[in-house]
Amino acid sequence: MKRCLIFLLLFLTFCSRQGNDIKEGSLDVLCQLKENMTLIGQVESFSMGEPYSVVSTGEQIIIFDAEGNQRSVIDKQGRGPYEYVDASTVRHRDDRIYAWDSSTLKFIVFDMDGEGILECRYDSAISDFVPDGDKVYIYTLGRRVGHIIDVLDLVTGEIVESLLPHSFEHEVLLMQASMAPLTLVEGKLYFMPKDSLVLYRYAVSNKHLERIHEFDSPSFSVKPFEGSIEDDYFKTAAYTFENSYTVGLAVKNDKCNILTMEGTATINTYDTHFDDNSLFSSLYSFDITKTGYLHVKYSDFINTTWVSSFDGSLYVLDHEVIDDGDRYSICKLSQ
Repeated sequence: MKRCLIFLLLFLTFCSRQGNDIKEGSLDVLCQLKENMTLIGQVESFSMGEPYSVVSTGEQIIIFDAEGNQRSVIDKQGRGPYEYVDASTVRHRDDRIYAWDSSTLKFIVFDMDGEGILECRYDSAISDFVPDGDKVYIYTLGRRVGHIIDVLDLVTGEIVESLLPHSFEHEVLLMQASMAPLTLVEGKLYFMPKDSLVLYRYAVSNKHLERIHEFDSPSFSVKPFEGSIEDDYFKTAAYTFENSYTVGLAVKNDKCNILTMEGTATINTYDTHFDDNSLFSSLYSFDITKTGYLHVKYSDFINTTWVSSFDGSLYVLDHEVIDDGDRYSICKLSQ
């Protein structure tokens, strides 16, 4: 609930944000999502792929083809086997759809026709995850926040590996509801903490973790957090709007794209409005083997829970309300 409130406040900040002198990036529209089988309603999660993309509304999981037509709908709300109360995060890989039910704290794996394959309980909240066959790599939150990544075996239900202790600042910035900066490419998991522009790589085959890249940006700034997360909620929430954090990560052939949230906004604790709002999203593009990077900003609001990594690029759902109806389009983040 706290993370949802912070996301709402983040949305409101973009209504009055100020400009800055970084070059503006673009959203390239790929297709509009159709409603040929069911109304989409309010989206909770989006997973980009080829030839299919997947959207979850919490109640339904909808599979779209490359033209934006609905191919099939999974509608299995309930508390029985292979049912979910709230499919709050959905990811897909190959011919499987993976759903996280934030109400019952379990993962459910479906085939592309919606038939249940596996389900597994995970006794904690999560920030995000990427699937790999019978395993999922979880960007942790809640009870399991001691390490950035948990590796969960969906067959045995065991956490077979936990990767990289984190900073206190990372834990605080997890309060912002967003996609996590992690992606799986050719048997290697790439991920970043929320509080720094540091890239890690974990080789699945030999379980080798290494720090492979780091860079500084004048606009990405994180200050030390002093105090307790639970003692003063508004102080903690204010910190997440006064400091930068990483959002999304895409990797292909040593080329990386990183999405961040930067700038600052000051919470007025009297009425929870914002003063001095200068928040914006940033996209960094670079080669792991080289120094330097390209950097653009997005002044328009990017819903950081609707970002998806696929084939070395980052994608996002764009939402418009037209004639009292919702219209969603899949867009690619470009320089």
